[in-house]
Amino acid sequence: MAGMLVFSLLSLVDVFFVARLGTAALAAITFCIPIEALMISLASAMGTGISSLISRSLGNKEVRFADNTAWHGLMISLILGVFISWWGLSNIDHLLIKFGCPSEIFWVSRDYLQVIFWG
Repeated sequence: MAGMLVFSLLSLVDVFFVARLGTAALAAITFCIPIEALMISLASAMGTGISSLISRSLGNKEVRFADNTAWHGLMISLILGVFISWWGLSNIDHLLIKFGCPSEIFWVSRDYLQVIFWG
């Protein structure tokens, strides 16, 4: 819940500052938020599953298994983060076209989404 709250606050702050740049910039950021939400949801789902497995193994007094799971979760997170960033940056044009990005805001959306994928 905290992660989704922080994501929502980040989106509000983005909209507040980007709205000052004009309607095209605001449309671009609004268009990219669902793509961001998809990435955040994937990370949250993985984190919830790993946290559940760790807490159940600690409840069963399997400390070594919990430690092993935590390290594997960290490695999976790093690998998944690098993969999603690489895949997103290399397919950013196709992704925007598939999501139906209008040509008027395509380049602004592309610039914004590049920053998101690098982050």
